[in-house]
Amino acid sequence: MRTIAISLDKSGQSRLRAHPLLEQVLRTMVPSASPDFEKAYSDVRHWWIEVDETGLPQREIGFSISEQAIVAGPLGRNMGFWTDSPMLFDDPSYEEVSPQAFEDEWAAFLGEWERNRPSAS
Repeated sequence: MRTIAISLDKSGQSRLRAHPLLEQVLRTMVPSASPDFEKAYSDVRHWWIEVDETGLPQREIGFSISEQAIVAGPLGRNMGFWTDSPMLFDDPSYEEVSPQAFEDEWAAFLGEWERNRPSAS
């Protein structure tokens, strides 16, 4: 396993959003793969993604602009963003993150999430 970092440039990027009524209808009809974190995804500025030897995402942590971990997956009923996609991260040029840093951040996020976990609906 290796862990990579992905940064998203969101400076000046406009949010493309559906009409609020259409968005509400779609959310009702199509279940979210990560219901506890869905609203936070737009605030993610960079990701740490743990990938296997083929580049398939196994775990992920998303960070806000203030460097706070705000999403993770898979976790409980949350499938994740990258871990629930067919995306492969097999390019060796991705920035590496130390496995220990990932584990430390994962453990901290997991502890906080378990203390404040939203109830399943």
